[in-house]
Amino acid sequence: MYLTGVTLRVARDNVRDHLPDALALAGSGKVAPERVVSHVLDWERLPDALPEKRLKPVFVRDIPPAAR
Repeated sequence: MYLTGVTLRVARDNVRDHLPDALALAGSGKVAPERVVSHVLDWERLPDALPEKRLKPVFVRDIPPAAR
């Protein structure tokens, strides 16, 4: 990177600004969020599940019966 003129910058983004667009895109059907999420887990399992090797878990407080 140093010899090619590429600059790498790492910083936090303000996610709240992007949420409306991301939710609209997910709701439009143009993207498939299930391809990004590896597991949908109950919030109560969070302490035990975090040390496990999972690609991209999502923790929810109330899991609908269809998603279990």
